[in-house]
Amino acid sequence: MTQDERRGSLPKRIRHAAVACMLISAGVGFVSATEALNLGQLSELRERHLLRIPSLKDTTAIEKALVRALQPIRGLRAAILSALSVACAFSFVSAGRLLYPRGLSRENMRRLLGIALLVAAVLRTIDGAQWAVVMHRVAKEAAPQLLEGSFDGAITRDVDTKQLTMLFNAVSVLQTGFVVGAFTLLAHYFRLQRVKEGIAAAQD
Repeated sequence: MTQDERRGSLPKRIRHAAVACMLISAGVGFVSATEALNLGQLSELRERHLLRIPSLKDTTAIEKALVRALQPIRGLRAAILSALSVACAFSFVSAGRLLYPRGLSRENMRRLLGIALLVAAVLRTIDGAQWAVVMHRVAKEAAPQLLEGSFDGAITRDVDTKQLTMLFNAVSVLQTGFVVGAFTLLAHYFRLQRVKEGIAAAQD
């Protein structure tokens, strides 16, 4: 490898972090954009099957509960999800340009990536809080159907609506914590001095 090639190549850890940014941004961005589009057609979704729970023969009551829970926050949630998908798009593109700058400044891409990741973390936190509220309402309203189809008889006797609601909330919090934690850690990583120096050394 020549001196010019070494100068233009990012350190392995930075490359791996950039790839991780692209993967998580692509996944979260796609899911957010899809849900935002679905919220714009919420009235049509009433006629479709939103859920597929193999152990339940009829999910109509649960689907109706989900639509009713989403209806009051439909506009706000669509806006949050749209903004989140845009933040993920900026994160994806800036991480890609860190790997393949194509004449752009890698330092500028690093700064943009850090900002985009932090914005995505904030928006995903709000998204997670909204979804926790939705799941709380669905669990309370459709608990009988969920308990009947999702657990066997012995477990159903030991699980009540309150416990099911707590379970839904816990799952929602864990999902949000995992994604927000990943965004936050990556944003912090790209603010480290050694990362700045590594990118500056590889600047084309």
